[in-house]
Order: sequence, then structure tokens, then C-alpha cells
Amino acid sequence: MGDLDTQVDPVEVQNAAVNMRDWVRNVVHKEIGQNIRIIYGGEVDAMKARNLINMRDIDGFLVGKQSLTQEFAWIVNAV
Repeated sequence: MGDLDTQVDPVEVQNAAVNMRDWVRNVVHKEIGQNIRIIYGGEVDAMKARNLINMRDIDGFLVGKQSLTQEFAWIVNAV
């Protein structure tokens, strides 16, 4: 889902999260849709984490290769 050089529009990510949450509400169960945690799975660094964690429907990150570098500590501190 992109790389660290790819710009991510936080509003687009938020809209996608809202669509996922709405789908779960409508197809699975209303309460589950309200309480489900949505994790962003694209490449993330500290700056992207800072921008995305402020989105209402983004609850965290699935950190890939950055979890093996010093950048991981910066990501943790950013959120």
C-alpha cells in the first residue's frame, strides 16, 4: 500500500475507515461496527503516524519493516 515516499491524504484514509465501519455496522452488527478497531496497514513513519492518529476512525497502525529500525521508537512516541 505505497511506500514511505508516497504521500497519504489523512482525509482519504479517514473516509475509507468510515466506509469500513459503516459496512460492519450494516452487514455484521451495529454495536460491533461502533466498537471495532481500525488499524492502518500502509507504510508508516513518525510523520504519517502523527497525521493519521488524529483521524477519528484510525485506532492504530500495523507497522512493517519500520518496526525493525529506530523509526519504530519515533512512531510510538508520535502516537
